Parts: sequence; structure tokens; C-alpha cells
Amino acid sequence: MTLHKLAEKLIEAKTKQERENLLKTIPETDLIKLTVAVKEICYSFWTSEPTKAQFAAKALQNLYKFSPKEEIKAYSEWVSGIAEITRGNLMSAIERLDGAAAIFLALGKKLEAAQTQNAKLYPLAFLGRYDEAIKTGKKALRTFETSGDKLAAGKIQINIGNLFWRQDNYQLAEKYYSSARQHFIKIKDNQNLAVSENSLAIVYAGINDFLKAEEFYAQALIRAKKAKMYVTEAEIEASIRNLALFRGNFDQALKFLELSRRKYEILQMPHQTAIAELEIADVYLELNLILRRSSEIG
Repeated sequence: MTLHKLAEKLIEAKTKQERENLLKTIPETDLIKLTVAVKEICYSFWTSEPTKAQFAAKALQNLYKFSPKEEIKAYSEWVSGIAEITRGNLMSAIERLDGAAAIFLALGKKLEAAQTQNAKLYPLAFLGRYDEAIKTGKKALRTFETSGDKLAAGKIQINIGNLFWRQDNYQLAEKYYSSARQHFIKIKDNQNLAVSENSLAIVYAGINDFLKAEEFYAQALIRAKKAKMYVTEAEIEASIRNLALFRGNFDQALKFLELSRRKYEILQMPHQTAIAELEIADVYLELNLILRRSSEIG
């Protein structure tokens, strides 16, 4: 059985005793690797299945009690910080993530410490502490760039760009999204390229540079389709719809609304499906209003 499968079983275990019985079957030398595997699973699902992140936090808490190593404790605090974000306990999340970073730094693991701070940007942003979040992000970015970790550097640049975008600072948002895109091009990471190009398209739409917005939406959509990123694909189609609506192109808006609605339905995301259906109704309402006004003028 692979460590990834073992990590899944550890997360899915219902009780502490079940987890301990599973841990007894694993060689001591593999426990750190297992810890990392649990963390990676947590990151894969925490935005789509938050309860999985919470179970992952419990799994690592039990793992640390089973094998009280400082590195395991650091990962446990890190994942517990993510779990606290999913619960909305933002101050607790910040404390946990800072605790994890402190342990990693004491162990001489600067990269891992910086990665915990990338996660910290989320609660800081939710709390409106943008200046602190940007400062934290830039500090972590320097660590990633010094180490040559282009993937981590690109990901945190996307997050920094998001912080500037939230503050309507489109110029700096574009700067960080573009830099992230260059990192992803160098490492040929199509998934994150799709994310960065979608982000750039949103910025260009925000400053009314519609030609560039269309160009980057189209690129992002192609990449998302190739990578089978169905949720991202639906989000991009929804964004293209917004651009079409803004420009009064109702036929294109309806086309992409329906495409995104179908994907959300297939993905069993009823909330997003309902939003798409409401927006389709709004477009038809707008079309009726336009037709009525035209007849009145005639």
C-alpha cells in the first residue's frame, strides 16, 4: 500500500484507536513521509471538502501523540491552522500557522516555514489586514525565489496579486499575476497557468482592456480544458459571460452561462447551478427590456 493510500486511511479512520492501530503497521522511518502525505491531501481538498481538512488535522494530532517528533508537530500545527480556517476561527488559524513556522525555522526548514505563511494570507485577508498579508507574502516570496522554488513562488504571487486586486490596485495585481505566469511557463505547469491567466483576464476586464481580457480568458479556458480542471473551466466560462454582459453581447453571455451551468450541474454543485440559472433569467429579462424600449422608440 502506498503512503498516499495509508494517509487516506488515516484521515478516514473514525476513532483514535483505529488510527493508532494503523500507525503500528507503519515503519518509524516512514512516519514523516506519511505526515507530509496527510498535509498534501488536506491541501487538495480543504476548499472543496473542508471536513476532510478537519479530519486530517485530527489524524496528525494523533500521529504526533504516537510519535512526538518536532517535525510532526510542525505539520500538525500547520494542518490544524488550515482546519481552523475552514471553521472560520481565523485568529486561531493564524496562531497555529505561526506556531508551525516557528518550529520549522528552529529545525532549519525555511521553505516549509514560508509555505505555512502562504496559508496565513487567507485569514489575514478575511480579517481585512491587507498590509500585513502583503508584507507576509513578500517575505515568503523572497524565500521561495532564493531557493529557486518556482512553483511556490508563482502560487504566492497569485495570492499577493489577489490581495492587491481586492483593493482595486489593478496595476500591482497585474504585476504579480504576470510574474506568477512566467514562473508557471518555465516549469510547464498548465494548471497554475490557467489560474494565472484567468486572474490576468479579470484584471484586464476591470480596467476595460477588453481585447487583452478576451485573449487571456481564451488561453486560460484552453489550458483548463486540457488539464480537466472542470470547476476552473466553469469559473472561466462564467467570467467570459460577465465580460460579454458588460459589453452588451447577450448571445455570447447566454452561451457561456449555459456552458458553466451544465458543468456545475454535472459537478453536483447546486449552489453554483442555481446562481447560473438566475443569471440566465436576468439576461432574458434584460433582453425583454431592450426589446420593449426599442418598440417604444419606433
